Amino acid sequence: MCCPRTPGPEMLAPAGIALTALLCVGLLAFAGPSQAADLDDPRERKREVDQGIADLEHQLEGTSAELQAAFAALQATQARLPQAQAELAQAEETRTQAQRKDVELAGRLAAASESQGAAEAAIVEGTEAIAGTETTIGQIASQAYRGAGLAPELSIVLDARTPDDFAERFVLVDTALRSQNGALARLQEQQAVRANAEARLVAVQGEVTRLRKEAADNLEVARQAQAAATERKVEIEQLVVQQQQATAVIEARRAEETARLDQLEAERTALEAELARLAEIARREAAELTAREAAERASAERASAARAAADRATRSRAASQAPSAALLRPVGTRITSQYGYRVHPIYETRRLHGGTDFGGPCGAPVKAAEDGEIVRAGTNGGFGNQVVVNHGIVDGQPVATSYNHMSGYERTVGRVSRGDVIGYIGTTGSSTGCHLHFEVYIDGATTDPMRWL
Repeated sequence: MCCPRTPGPEMLAPAGIALTALLCVGLLAFAGPSQAADLDDPRERKREVDQGIADLEHQLEGTSAELQAAFAALQATQARLPQAQAELAQAEETRTQAQRKDVELAGRLAAASESQGAAEAAIVEGTEAIAGTETTIGQIASQAYRGAGLAPELSIVLDARTPDDFAERFVLVDTALRSQNGALARLQEQQAVRANAEARLVAVQGEVTRLRKEAADNLEVARQAQAAATERKVEIEQLVVQQQQATAVIEARRAEETARLDQLEAERTALEAELARLAEIARREAAELTAREAAERASAERASAARAAADRATRSRAASQAPSAALLRPVGTRITSQYGYRVHPIYETRRLHGGTDFGGPCGAPVKAAEDGEIVRAGTNGGFGNQVVVNHGIVDGQPVATSYNHMSGYERTVGRVSRGDVIGYIGTTGSSTGCHLHFEVYIDGATTDPMRWL
């Protein structure tokens, strides 16, 4: 996972704080879902982010603060953009599903409303039918009341004058009885039909209420999805603009950054030349002590002339035979960046990181790695506040050390002894945080300090 980490508070300079904050927001808060899923533990996720930010800061050592910020913004945008696009697609899919469901619910609601209307009409019709039947039954009851206590059917039959009249009246009575019984049966049936319609109406009304609520809830889902989609679209547009702006800054600063890096190389080359001269003097002075040393001096001069024509990297390999712990470690803090070639994370150019970085709080003491003479002390471009100590011959080789980015000095001239405090950790020059950039020179050429510590 290519995710920057942030150093501890002791390593944060003002410029570094802004870069760290931007990287934390951009690369942690904008980290993709798959990364977040892989790092469920927040503490593990923080360690991962911290590690990545520190790695990137060391890679950007010597880079201008403006370019660092532009690169961090570009990284943050590139990390966030795919996730924002995925969130937009999800919001639009949610909105589409809600719209489809809205059509479905509208159809179901229309059908339920139609059923409700039919049930209400059936109740009205049944009520009217029951009222008519009840009127008929009421008329029959009224006739029975007028029969002076006798059943109306019996009164009608007894009033017959002839057998034929009796037969006719009997048929009429039978018809009337049948009509009365039919009215009662019809009334019961009509009441049952209306009760059924009323029950159906209650059920349909419940269904209509539920569908209306579901439709309202679905409408809210669609509204929120629309709002989220609009918000993501705006964010994506802003991210694209930010990406274009950051890219423009990076491209505009390409020549300036290349010149800055070339200047750092020039500063180191000049220092190497001066230290090579001092190394030659140290060899000559050491050789003058005895005749054997004089012979060694002549041999050293010939070797020095041959090495001067060779590549500095070839000369630095001579230090590979140096014994371990020949020099004192200048600070007791942790190593944050090793010696060696780096690929610039923005422009992909290959440059030498000519020393070892020790992280630590600004103001922590820096000690001389060995007895020697201070040959340079002051501000030196990208190296910031610098002290250079010439140690003369150490284990048979001319050795010098350089202490860079310091916040201040304790010693600027004269001789120093191994372990003397000469300055304090800082973040001057081209630096992204409080640390000591420590370099070791053998015969004027940089070498890996860890071979000597």
